[in-house]
Amino acid sequence: MADPSRSINAVAVGGERSPDRTLTPAEYVAAFTTWRAVGGANTPRRVVVDGTLRATIDDLVAGGCAAVLAAFPDVLVHHTPDLYCSVFAAFLGERPEEDAEAIRALDLAIRKSCLLSRLIYVGEPLRTRKCPRHEGRWSGIPWPGEKCTHGPDCRCASGCECIAPCGCATGWLP
Repeated sequence: MADPSRSINAVAVGGERSPDRTLTPAEYVAAFTTWRAVGGANTPRRVVVDGTLRATIDDLVAGGCAAVLAAFPDVLVHHTPDLYCSVFAAFLGERPEEDAEAIRALDLAIRKSCLLSRLIYVGEPLRTRKCPRHEGRWSGIPWPGEKCTHGPDCRCASGCECIAPCGCATGWLP
């Protein structure tokens, strides 16, 4: 199984990490709760292996968040995201082998999530207004050297408001 600490700490790949960013344990947990609530991890919520129900993605997220809150009972003290991520990763590392499939699914969802990165590492609030151009759809970004594929009147190159700090057109306005 992949080292879970790599994925949890890699959540920032989609955003601009601020080395000075700190947050409370409650804010860290709220980021994961928000991410799951808005469908930020389009992964199976139930995992059945050989006819046996295994840990779900929601179980793993809830357990990791509970581990963070247990490790940092003073919910008003600020720490770096990486400190919380290491506790979350330690929780995943202690899970039985039967949970490996769910852990891999969570690992992939975390690695791919621009939203989770923005919530944790940038401190951006959840965007709730649809961009009139991108209509609430993630539109990605063009690869370096390629032209934008959103059409001739797309404002991405000149800074559409739905562009996140990572450069993704989120489809939602800040």
